[in-house]
Amino acid sequence: MMSAWPTALKALIPLAGASLALLAIGRLGDRSHFIVLRTLGLMGLLFSVLAGVTAFLTKSVLVGAAVGLTWAAISYLTSDKLVLLSMGAVSEEEFRALRPELSDRLLRVRELVDELAARAGIERPRLVVVPEETDLGALPNAFAVGRRSRPVIGVTEGLLRLLDDREIRGVLGHEVSHVRNRDTLIMTIAAAIGTTLSYALDPFINAALDSDEDWLTLILLGFVTSIIVTVIVAAISRTREYLADEGSARLTGDPLGLARALAKIEEAVRGAPIRAETTAEAATAHLWIRNPFRGGMLARLFSTHPPTEKRIERLKRLAEGPR
Repeated sequence: MMSAWPTALKALIPLAGASLALLAIGRLGDRSHFIVLRTLGLMGLLFSVLAGVTAFLTKSVLVGAAVGLTWAAISYLTSDKLVLLSMGAVSEEEFRALRPELSDRLLRVRELVDELAARAGIERPRLVVVPEETDLGALPNAFAVGRRSRPVIGVTEGLLRLLDDREIRGVLGHEVSHVRNRDTLIMTIAAAIGTTLSYALDPFINAALDSDEDWLTLILLGFVTSIIVTVIVAAISRTREYLADEGSARLTGDPLGLARALAKIEEAVRGAPIRAETTAEAATAHLWIRNPFRGGMLARLFSTHPPTEKRIERLKRLAEGPR
């Protein structure tokens, strides 16, 4: 295995170098074109890791790729159903029957979603609501799932009760931008690479394919690689959040509406953070406009969202216009 390292490095260095260059250029500014370069650089780093591992663990990478691609396809095609089930979301019609006093409010949200979706040039999204009977539904929040051809946008009952029309419009613009930017597909690809690598470095799979493999090296390499991949995937998610914020500012023409909404959402979530009860629930953290789950220092290190304060500052700069 170790004799293949020179080959692995040859495969890794050019791609990694180009990816780091893109990442460095992307750090020069915070407008959308810079953020796109950051995403490309981070995705390139993921592929660099995959290229390096493939160079000296080809057999197990093929096994991992088969699992990763199968998982990715299933996830991409069914993620909306699985996510809605784990969140306890209900349809517009069900929610209006459940909360008739919020019927007019939800109809207004429906109008805003349709308006922004038409501006963004995407299909009319299905609208769902997470009622406050669930812990998630009590806090103001929103999310987007599904493919661009079959998008789903969700809001919580807490958002309907706490935010005004201007703020809700900013939030919905953010979620519509996620759909337009194909963020579900991008994050699915990133997660598929992570899954491929985890199986490729699994000592049991490698032992079955080649009894001469060094278990200790594989375990250490797998541990280090998993941390690197987790950090990169979280960083990709953060760049997509910034891009969706800017997309909302462009769609609505009102960056400060989203800034006000984020400030209210941040205050509410900080005052009553939720503990994820299941793995499936925790896996939805990156989908929300603000991660609603409680986390310590380690969770912040691998955070899928930028600090809300930085997002608000950036939106205020967008409102001021180019200098």
